[in-house]
Amino acid sequence: MNAAPPAASDLLIKEATSILPHTLSVALIATMVAVIATRSAFLTGRQMDRQLTWALAWWMLAALLRESWLQQILLSHTPLNLADIRLMTHTAALGAAIPCFLLVRSWVYLEKFRPRTIMTLYATLAALLAIMAWVSAPARHSDIAVEELENWRTGLYHVLYGTPMPIAYAFVIAACITIIRTDRTRQNLLIAAAAIVCCAVAGADHISRVVGALMLAVGWENWLTDARAEANDLLFLPALALISLIAVVPVVPAIRTRLNRDPSSRVALRLQPMWRVLTSAVPDVMLGSTEDLAGNEREHRMRIECEDALLRLLPWLPAPGLDPDESPAVRAAAIADALESYGLTTDPVNQGGVQAPPRWLTDEDEFLRVADAWTTLNRSG
Repeated sequence: MNAAPPAASDLLIKEATSILPHTLSVALIATMVAVIATRSAFLTGRQMDRQLTWALAWWMLAALLRESWLQQILLSHTPLNLADIRLMTHTAALGAAIPCFLLVRSWVYLEKFRPRTIMTLYATLAALLAIMAWVSAPARHSDIAVEELENWRTGLYHVLYGTPMPIAYAFVIAACITIIRTDRTRQNLLIAAAAIVCCAVAGADHISRVVGALMLAVGWENWLTDARAEANDLLFLPALALISLIAVVPVVPAIRTRLNRDPSSRVALRLQPMWRVLTSAVPDVMLGSTEDLAGNEREHRMRIECEDALLRLLPWLPAPGLDPDESPAVRAAAIADALESYGLTTDPVNQGGVQAPPRWLTDEDEFLRVADAWTTLNRSG
């Protein structure tokens, strides 16, 4: 167990300092550092990925501030006492509520948030923390736990601290239930189920903290208040470890995508030359940036956008491009002719329109051969 900082009350030491053995705490924090670093390097394109990384960073800061070695450094080199450090820990824990909320809104409802919205949320959090600092001032002045006041300050402090995170967790759980109902892929089901467990455990931690504090506020000490004092991070740390494991799941595919090591990334590379020309000629078919998508998502997006662009070009596609017996090279040349005619806004060669798209356009393997032929054609040209 971690050594206790000397000046504070016994209860404050129990509440503010981690009970996790040093070896395990180092392993957990090192794991979180690695996860945050790799996510910051490889998962930055989507808002939901960035918000999860921010949540992990806030939680890691909370875990660090509970470590006795860091507490000793702060006590020795700053005017802070342990009660102040505990308020900082709660600040870090509450900081994770905002990215959790933004994560859900961007994941399930595909919302994009402006910096002003995010700053407003953090300003609201700062106001909440200012109230918490005022409420806990007598306890911090005496370097005791706010629970030892056993008055209205104890209850109000923990209501303010313990309420935002369960609300954020409730949003996450609701989003995961939606994912389970609508998305039957095995990976997403496992991730959603694990996230529900994490949020349920962490939410129970916060709710039990609030209930215990309200009991202390009215002078009712019982098994719950004793358990909260003796096992302050018993529920927080396992949930944190599981969240870290969930967060690392998309990192490996992202690394493989960045290095073009997975099959879908290699297919996307083969599609890219023709895709770039088609989306430049018909830009309104683009659904968004593909730069930070996983390999399979990028391949799927490129195929859709190429197909939509070619459907737009069909009236200008010469007859060889519609012939089911022609080679991929001929079809690639026909696409080049169609692009030229489309760019010059000349009359379509198929005045009556095309009754149905050519079969090669909807055949994934054959379409890929056309993309390869396009690359070869443009290299030789």
